[in-house]
Amino acid sequence: MTNLQDSTRNQTMKKIIFTLLFLFCAQANFAQDDLKRANTYFDRAFYTDAIPLYEELAKSNKSSVVVKNLADSYYNTNQLPNAAKWYSYLTSVYGDNLDESYFFKYSQTLKAIGEYEEATEVMMDYYASKDDTDRVKVLEEHLKHLENVDAIGDRFSLVNLALNTPDSEFGAMKVDSNVVYAAAKKTKIPLKAKKYRWNNQNYLDMYTHPINQLAMGDSISQDFSSTVNTKMHEATFAITKDGKTLYFTRNNFIKGKRGTDGDKISRLKIYKATWEKNKWQNITELPFNGDDFSTEHPALDASESTLYFASDRPGGFGSLDLYSVSIGGTGEYGEPQNLGKEINTDRREQFPFVDESNNLYFSSNGHAGFGLLDVFVSKPQNGKYGKPDNIGKPLNTGYDDFSFSMNQ
Repeated sequence: MTNLQDSTRNQTMKKIIFTLLFLFCAQANFAQDDLKRANTYFDRAFYTDAIPLYEELAKSNKSSVVVKNLADSYYNTNQLPNAAKWYSYLTSVYGDNLDESYFFKYSQTLKAIGEYEEATEVMMDYYASKDDTDRVKVLEEHLKHLENVDAIGDRFSLVNLALNTPDSEFGAMKVDSNVVYAAAKKTKIPLKAKKYRWNNQNYLDMYTHPINQLAMGDSISQDFSSTVNTKMHEATFAITKDGKTLYFTRNNFIKGKRGTDGDKISRLKIYKATWEKNKWQNITELPFNGDDFSTEHPALDASESTLYFASDRPGGFGSLDLYSVSIGGTGEYGEPQNLGKEINTDRREQFPFVDESNNLYFSSNGHAGFGLLDVFVSKPQNGKYGKPDNIGKPLNTGYDDFSFSMNQ
């Protein structure tokens, strides 16, 4: 009887062990599948889809890959308190094996949530650990510059417009009696419209809104142009004073065909359109675009003989730089010229705007800023642009501030 009981007990234990092993293996396989799926989303810049998968994985797997990609996904979707949390973990646990970019992004997220002293300490400690005295000196100069800017106080009075929604609205400029701007959701968007899976908003289009009806909200906004707007992104533009030539940013997409690079990414390009027979026609891409890099954010100087733009084309100082290109009298273009190290850094310079005095306004996270992209101004000096100044608070904040334009 005892042998029978022992045999039954052993068989039961074997079944339990087998069941536990099966569940463990199944769970491990599920976790591997989730990690593979999350990494695929991340590599394709589907950050909002990747976040819940990484969050679930991070409960039991805080590997450097999981934490890096989770932090970056939050950073890229502007969820900066969550990004700060995971960059804090990442730098404290894996700091010895990380490059500067992760410490920089951690510092930027700390600025966004108001932790300026800690943000400075993060970068100071990193540069000290690398014995990088040049970077320490630059950072000290940035801090001094920001103290001087801060001491001036508020330079602007800001009013939140009624046309804003929880989705994206930016790049507004006055055109005649209207404001023209880019937005992710406005008129006649089908319920099943394809989403931009970076942030799961609709793709950007350009819209127009009467200035005298700004208080009426976004329901008054209308499509800027059925020929300019497509199923891809359209945003940031420049228009000539006679209203007959438009330069605008769009994904690599023309005549209904989407172009991509080797990684199947549709880079941004600048396109030109002309106003004929009461609509924008003759849409063509500019000759200095490329399929393997982005060219974006066109801006005209006061004489309309020079076009400024941002690009991550080869040969720059790093990330996105600002460039200028001459426009000939018959519409031909010169060779793009990098604006040089006084303007460009190894980080991002974007969204140029040139006023009637040819002062250059742009956004950067490489100069002395209050966090992420800030707006700067540089004045022309002897044929070049001088050292840029941060234009101050409250326009510049710890979050992204960009697409500045001025109507004098």
